[in-house]
Amino acid sequence: MFRVKKIGSFKNFNSKNFLNTVVRFLGRYIVRQYLVYLIILFAGVYSAFAGFEYIYFQSVIDKQIAVVQNEAIVISAEYAGYSSLNDAKKDGMNTKLVTFSSLNQIRIRVVDLNYKVYVDTYSADKDKIIVNPRVFTTFEEMSNQSEYIQKSGIIEATAPVYNDAGEMMAVIVVDLDISDIREMFKNVDDLDNNIKVLIYAFSVITAPIPAATYIACSCNVYS
Repeated sequence: MFRVKKIGSFKNFNSKNFLNTVVRFLGRYIVRQYLVYLIILFAGVYSAFAGFEYIYFQSVIDKQIAVVQNEAIVISAEYAGYSSLNDAKKDGMNTKLVTFSSLNQIRIRVVDLNYKVYVDTYSADKDKIIVNPRVFTTFEEMSNQSEYIQKSGIIEATAPVYNDAGEMMAVIVVDLDISDIREMFKNVDDLDNNIKVLIYAFSVITAPIPAATYIACSCNVYS
């Protein structure tokens, strides 16, 4: 009958000796340098990727904000030849807004002087009182407003609407859902994570410190 020859036994394992060796190993100058190198490398790689992603994403958002703001200004200018919102409606303006909204995949709302939604191309807020800080600011300051609302993933822009007499009669609100852009960046982020893992792994594997060899040679774990 075959017998298995014992090469070593855990009965002779000296945990104190092992821990002392590990402490001595970690206390070596070259090892400390190695750990500092890894920390700096990991922090640098992470910061570089995070910084690039943030700057690129912000640049895309800024461009989209400018586009949406311009859309709001262009739409508001269409009302300049009418004396009132009702006159514009009679001339088919509301239908034009619905068509424009569909073609450009944006939501358009027209808010009258009573803060009531006069037109909503999505038909969700029609005749409702709107509570929106950008609308309030536009009414008070007669200025254009725009913002990326991160929580909802929407870019919103407002612009004052003037009648043919140059009097303010409403505010245009244009919303653009950028879920597709956020999803694109999520996919890019997943790819970046894979690249970071490869860089980390390569750095550890090629590090000039034979840690395992040192422990094996300097510590008599099994006696």
